[in-house]
Amino acid sequence: MLNLIKNECYKMISKPIVLVSLVLFFGFNILMFFCWGFNYGGKEDIDKNAAYTAQFQGHFTDEKMQTIYQDFLKEPEVAKEYYKGHSTYDTINSCFINKNDGFLMTLEQTFSTNYESNVKDNLVFADTTGPSLLINVLTKIYMFIGFILIIAISPIFSDEYTLGMDALILTSLYGKNKVITAKLTASFLFTLLVTGGTILIQTIGFLTLYGTSGFQGSVQMNPLKLMSDVPYLMTFSQAMIQMTLVWLFTALFTTLTCTLLSAVCRTSFLSLIGGLVVYIL
Repeated sequence: MLNLIKNECYKMISKPIVLVSLVLFFGFNILMFFCWGFNYGGKEDIDKNAAYTAQFQGHFTDEKMQTIYQDFLKEPEVAKEYYKGHSTYDTINSCFINKNDGFLMTLEQTFSTNYESNVKDNLVFADTTGPSLLINVLTKIYMFIGFILIIAISPIFSDEYTLGMDALILTSLYGKNKVITAKLTASFLFTLLVTGGTILIQTIGFLTLYGTSGFQGSVQMNPLKLMSDVPYLMTFSQAMIQMTLVWLFTALFTTLTCTLLSAVCRTSFLSLIGGLVVYIL
């Protein structure tokens, strides 16, 4: 059985279109990391902002918010020049500045409606730049993972019909059941490796740049205003776990859909088109 699985994995990834797609995809991964990872400046800017934010880390209050806001306004020219690396102020600007009149709102005003009553009094402030950028990047990249899975997995069964190997498989030494099991196992292994590898690469990159402290912060406060509408208390570590499970589940579901389409379509082209249509819809 192990040899069968290895053989199916080799058949899947040895196709030129799959190899090219994987190279382009992981190249895109690296490009996304450099484009978004340094969105707030270089490593020096990132470390500078982290050091500034550390003094406010923990339970968040209106007083801390006012201090950050006033620090930024003290010297407008310096502040303006520093803005690119000042993701802490960007968090205040994104989450607490009233866009209609430009005034700074209190925690009570910001979280009085559409949030659970305990949110405003229990928010945890941290340099959430890293985790918010990480989740944002992975969400954007994930849209492309589906295309990689469809390209690689759609021919898993339909290729046998195209090459006329289906009848031979039924009379082979291993028989239909073992071959089907090997094909399904190879498909799900490929999915886990591509999806898990993407998550792992991006996570290591952003942890190297930003560290782990931001994962303790509440999702309601981050420079991208990502997930800031979550109505209950949640930290970025909890959000990352939930999002990882969602990404893995949907990737596995996409794989299951592709294998089913591949089993019923008589040609690889039909299974590929069917997979793309279902995925896009």
